[in-house]
Amino acid sequence: MTTTNHRAFGLTIAAIILILDQISKYAMIVPLALKEKGQINLLPFFDFTWAENRGVSMGMLQADSDTGRWLLVAMTGALATLRKDGTPQVVPVWYRWTGSDVKVWTTS
Repeated sequence: MTTTNHRAFGLTIAAIILILDQISKYAMIVPLALKEKGQINLLPFFDFTWAENRGVSMGMLQADSDTGRWLLVAMTGALATLRKDGTPQVVPVWYRWTGSDVKVWTTS
C-alpha cells in the first residue's frame, strides 16, 4: 500500500468508528431515554448508567465553560497539525519520570 492508500484506509476506518459511536449515543439518548432514567439494569452484572464527561479522557481537563471548551479545541488543534510536507507535527503527549531522566512519547 502506498502512503495515500494508508491514509484513505485510516480515514475510512475513522469515519466508520465515528458513525458507529454516534449511532450508539443516539440509541442511548433517544429510544432508551437513558438521560431521563439515569440507569437501566440489564443483567445482575451489567447496567447502562448515564454519566457526563465534559473534559477529555477520564474527566481530565474539565471544560464546563465556553472558555474551557475553546481551550480544549485549541489543544486539539495544536496536537493535530501537519507540516507543509504533510508529515505530522511531533508533539509530546506522554512523560514518564524514571528517577534519573524523563522519557517522552510523541504522536508520531
